[in-house]
Amino acid sequence: MIYICILILKYINMIQYKKGDKIGKLTFINEDFHQKEITGFQSYRMVVMECFCKRRFITRLSAVRYGKVNSCGCTRKNGLLKRITRHNMSNSSEYSSWESMKSRCLNSNNMFYCNYGGRGIKVCERWMDFKNFYEDMKNKPNSNYSLDRINVDGNYEPDNCRWVTKDIQDRNKRNSVYLFYNNKKYILSDLAKKFNLNQQTLKSRLNKGMSLEKALTKPYKYTKKL
Repeated sequence: MIYICILILKYINMIQYKKGDKIGKLTFINEDFHQKEITGFQSYRMVVMECFCKRRFITRLSAVRYGKVNSCGCTRKNGLLKRITRHNMSNSSEYSSWESMKSRCLNSNNMFYCNYGGRGIKVCERWMDFKNFYEDMKNKPNSNYSLDRINVDGNYEPDNCRWVTKDIQDRNKRNSVYLFYNNKKYILSDLAKKFNLNQQTLKSRLNKGMSLEKALTKPYKYTKKL
């Protein structure tokens, strides 16, 4: 085995390269005659190579030939840097909204799945990556805002989503009840608030067949507790 290795190394030492020759992803510049590396019985040819990032470095010719060295180290460094820095927003409110959005649509164990993924609501392919989601949605105006779909039957995608307050989001639900009063459209909760009524009281009165006018103006009956 050792004899075979020696033969291979001798063969490599016989190969001559000229400036500009490609060896894998690297470009041969010249042989470094001023630097030799000797390990045990074998001396290694050291060469100057140019990486695809244009940085030049010295390495063993055999390491380049065998594919053990295919860059100056920039790929490993950049990959590590990317993993370390990531987006640095894992603890942000925007990231939490993104995670919740995916869970509602993709996780059948999510308690809200039936209202989202269960009825066909999807997350667009672009937004499966948080970086793209954040690029499109930017920061929340403040912590009182949450992710809302403009069309409640549409998917989670850039043209159908916005940051809104809870009050606005509550008005934009499939089960929102709208009423017309004095030729103006109101959501039930807003109309109840306008007449200082509890929205459940107003809803109950209407469910019993009471006219809207009477349901809004009928005074409360208080039962005195003994």
